Amino acid sequence: MILNQYIESQECLYTLYPDLPKDKPVAMLMRHSERGEIELGTPGNEIPLTPNGRVTAEKLAKCLGNNIISVETSPIPRCLETAHFFANDSLSKSIKESPLLGDPGVFIHDPELAWESFLKHDVVEISKKLFSLEKMDGFYPADQACLTLLSYCLGSLQQNPGFYPFISHDYIVAVFAGRFMGIAPNQKCWPHFLESVFFWEEKGNIFFFYKKELKSIKRPAAKESSKQ
Repeated sequence: MILNQYIESQECLYTLYPDLPKDKPVAMLMRHSERGEIELGTPGNEIPLTPNGRVTAEKLAKCLGNNIISVETSPIPRCLETAHFFANDSLSKSIKESPLLGDPGVFIHDPELAWESFLKHDVVEISKKLFSLEKMDGFYPADQACLTLLSYCLGSLQQNPGFYPFISHDYIVAVFAGRFMGIAPNQKCWPHFLESVFFWEEKGNIFFFYKKELKSIKRPAAKESSKQ
């Protein structure tokens, strides 16, 4: 896995991924670090990071170092735990929680109804249904939800060049990357722990970088990316 190689080698992220711009603020929609197993039929919100998950999160945070400008996270405990590794001394008191990143997350408008779908389908199947814009009770249409999250993240960036982690969950990362890069969610392109889709603005375009693939789109009009 490339991320593990990066963490162990201490290589600069800009060297590993030369497509990432050094002179611009770059959003990182990131899956949290490694967690324990979730019991079938339970949401598992309380499941913490594993010891290895804490070690790898700390190593990645040290690799990124002062290139981390701000940190936002899902309110779920394992995401908050991951976020604290990325917040240096100057950021530790300013980690921001957002329900768009989890609990319930940008795709869900009725958690009880959405949970019924999670009981019937595994998370990869849920992601495929969202990606294909299949209507599901309790969920927003994924195209609009992805635009909402995109607008939120880009609107949270400052002028300072560097990395802005937005720590979230696997299916949110998978569907977001899938919708903007045309990659249908499946096991092969599923985000690993601590894996990110990177995105940034440049000359009226938005660039996305995920699993060594780069794609750009025209920046959506304001009305398209308005909040839900």
